[in-house]
Amino acid sequence: MKKQILFSAMCMVLALSIKAQELSLGVRAGFSRNSIGEDFVAYSSKDAVTGMTLGAYAKIKVLGFFIMPEVNYNQRGNEIKDFGNNTTHNIDVPILFGKQFFKVIRVNGGPNFQFQLANSQTQTQTQLNNYINQSKFNDFVLGLQLGVGLDVWKFSLDARYDMNLSEAGKVVYMDKLTQQIVQQYSSRANMFVFTLGYRLFQLP
Repeated sequence: MKKQILFSAMCMVLALSIKAQELSLGVRAGFSRNSIGEDFVAYSSKDAVTGMTLGAYAKIKVLGFFIMPEVNYNQRGNEIKDFGNNTTHNIDVPILFGKQFFKVIRVNGGPNFQFQLANSQTQTQTQLNNYINQSKFNDFVLGLQLGVGLDVWKFSLDARYDMNLSEAGKVVYMDKLTQQIVQQYSSRANMFVFTLGYRLFQLP
């Protein structure tokens, strides 16, 4: 169902690009500060991590507004004291709608379709001796991005808040000795994203 929504959104983007008053293409790179946090319980020793993001974007201006589809690589994760670390590697497809002010300032927001490429789990030797990391994350997650941007010449600076609308997965740790689950909670990934973009070309 969610992938059908993405397909419908991309069809809309293609239809709008035909009527575009201006079309530009570019690339972005930056970093994120994020955490795969719990949804149902409070666990104070989880910490946010810094990840990498890079990708490409299109900006389509129509009737005084714009639509900006992107394809980005993003890392999400968390560090949980005494248990271990979880990291997911994702391809994100945000489709943002917005308005430009004074030809420089931009506000935008919209859905973010997240596809997991892989996930990794790391533990120290002490943690490996005590716990088994059984965390699992979903292959597809629906999110939402909200942010502001600054466009100067061919460069753009963006700051966004990215939140999951659907569950990212379950964080699970089992005690090796007792074979009992000592930590288990549903999780959502929320992050701040900061990027620098460069416009490759613009039509007309």
